[in-house]
Amino acid sequence: MRYREYPPPRRLGDHIECLWTLESEIEVVGDPERVLPDGTLEIVVHYGRPFEEQRRSAWVPQPRAHVVGPMSRALNLRSTSGGRVLGIRLKAPGAASLFGLPLRELADQVVPLEEIGGRALVQELQGNGWDLPRSLVVRACRALGKRLAPIDEPGRLAATASGRIFSGRGGVRVRDLAADLGVGERRLERAFDVAVGLSPKRLARVARLQAVLISFNSRQSSLAATAADCGYADQAHLTREFRELVGTSPAAFRAERHALADLFASEGRLERLLDPALAS
Repeated sequence: MRYREYPPPRRLGDHIECLWTLESEIEVVGDPERVLPDGTLEIVVHYGRPFEEQRRSAWVPQPRAHVVGPMSRALNLRSTSGGRVLGIRLKAPGAASLFGLPLRELADQVVPLEEIGGRALVQELQGNGWDLPRSLVVRACRALGKRLAPIDEPGRLAATASGRIFSGRGGVRVRDLAADLGVGERRLERAFDVAVGLSPKRLARVARLQAVLISFNSRQSSLAATAADCGYADQAHLTREFRELVGTSPAAFRAERHALADLFASEGRLERLLDPALAS
């Protein structure tokens, strides 16, 4: 697989984390993989055969152009033959400004882009089909640049609070966070409903999971040490949380193959999620 990320133009930096392209010459359906939650949203456009998504016990093709909403649990995917994919990784407040709806309505959902972005946006992104990756990126930035509105006050509040949750690796109390930002808990929760899609507490669980993944990548810490370092009460607490968010145990996850999922969760990207200063 050939995967590459592209930074957005500076003028879109508050809305978009990155754009990416993926090309695969695989001629068989790939093994199932878990794509883990990270607090962002994705616009995904397939120019070849779409990936398949597990829904209960069945595997179904994803829409050719779709939005993956803010996830609080893993999404099970498998790649297909001859994949050609463009992705746009949206920061949550940026997605709210683009789609004009509370992001809580997209939580843990894969939604056809046409339903919330309109047919014209889909047509502009698809263009005349697959092209040179940089041409696709330019086309996508042009299409989104016409539609992205400035981040509003709830979005700015949510973005600041989300950054603190991730930099604190999920160990921030919502009450303390709201007080530090000079707002009430309910106001903060409403901002998250609109501009993040997950509650502050649920996003904190996602941030703590990302910290665990970094520990796994280092392969130097025991599970008990990882639990202590990442703010869990003990190893059993980590295991319960991990199973709820990922769908399997930490040991089973580490034994799985993650060729596709690892493209979207490199150690460098995980570090940038947990330290927003690295992304600036």
